[in-house]
Parts: sequence; C-alpha cells; structure tokens
Amino acid sequence: MIVQGALALADCKSRAQRIGLIFGTVGYMSSENAARELHLKKYLARYSESRMQYRLRQRESLEYPGFAWNYSAETLSADLSGEYLEKLMSELFVRRSRIEASAEELFRWHAEPGALERLTPSWEPLEVVERAPSIQNGARGILRVRVGPFPVRWVFEHRDYEEGRQFRDVQVEGPFRRWDHTHRFIPDGPRACWLEDRIEYELPLGIIGEFFGGWLVRRKLERMFEYRHRVTAEAMAAKRA
Repeated sequence: MIVQGALALADCKSRAQRIGLIFGTVGYMSSENAARELHLKKYLARYSESRMQYRLRQRESLEYPGFAWNYSAETLSADLSGEYLEKLMSELFVRRSRIEASAEELFRWHAEPGALERLTPSWEPLEVVERAPSIQNGARGILRVRVGPFPVRWVFEHRDYEEGRQFRDVQVEGPFRRWDHTHRFIPDGPRACWLEDRIEYELPLGIIGEFFGGWLVRRKLERMFEYRHRVTAEAMAAKRA
C-alpha cells in the first residue's frame, strides 16, 4: 500500500495534485471504514500499475540526458519489500556530452587542483573548507554549502578511481540522505570522448523530502550540469586554439 501510494504521488504532475493525494490518503487510511480502505487500495494499485508499465516502455528513451528510470523489470516484479521502497525513493540524474578532447586529457583536467571551483557557477555558493589532496581512493574533502539560508557541512570521499576513465564522489556527511556521483570519461576516438556525470541521490525525510524539495533539486542539477559541461567544452576548445 505504501509503495503504491509513493508511485502515485511521484507521478502527480503538480503540487496541488500531490497535496490532494496526500490528504486524501491520510483521510481514507485514518478511517475505520474497511470499504473505504479497500477502495483506495484498488485505486492506487490501478494507477501505479499503469504508470509502471509506461515507465518501463519509456526506459531507454529516458536514459540521456537527464533523469532515468533506474530499475529493471526483474526488480519491479520482485517482492515489494522495505528495501525496494528505499530504492524507489532514490533518484538518478545523468548528463552526457561529447567533448573534443581525449578521455585521458579530460580526466587530467578534472584531477587538477581547483577543478571544483572552476566548475561551480557563481549562483551556487560553495566554500572549500578542506581540499581533497587528490581524486584517488580514500581522499576526502570538506565543503560548506547553503541549504536555503543555512550553511551545511558536506564531507565527501573519492572512490573507484580508474586512471583516465572514472572516479566517484560519495557523501560521508551532508545535506542528502545519500549522494553518489560518478564521473566517467568514455573514449570516442583518439581526440574526443564522452563526459558523463551520473548521480544517484536520496533526499532526507523520504517521501516528505521528495514532495517539498525534489522538484527544486532536479531543477538545480539540470542547470548546474548544463553549466559544468559547457564550461568544460569551452576550456578544452581554448586549449586547442
């Protein structure tokens, strides 16, 4: 029942629809009337089933760029356990751009000191409290970011380092329940590559956090990585000039 409600809530197209669904669900579920509860379960089951089928059909077309449906048909057909519900609440963001530079050159540029500052737009306040000594496995850095009016400490750790191909930033402490950012550099011939930023994240407070903050985080990610990929492409073009 909880999973079905979460699916229905996630697919409402406006905040007004979400508010209506939340209060409607609370009203029905708090009632002692078994017929009302059964009616609501049937409604949410039909709704979530239709949305699941749609997402599966659209799965490939959603992959690049932007958000992707992160779960296979096998996962969807599995038992709806608490672990599955936790996965359901996670989001996947992907941005992928072709850059006129070799994978090795672009990787080195990202590994240089100050790369994070170069890739951070002026509208996104960020303070480097402690710079990570490298991007190799186990290296940690500390940032201070703003969540609304409040400064928040963000500790991250680099993992899965592969020279010239990829590295990951994983949140150890920070504003998200989970944040896992993989930077991938995929060769496309000797002088070009695909730059891929793949972020799996979860907001705090579960479905409540998603309801109030999910749309804002998605909008910020889209704007942020459009900027980062544009700056990266311009920097590589300037090096060739």
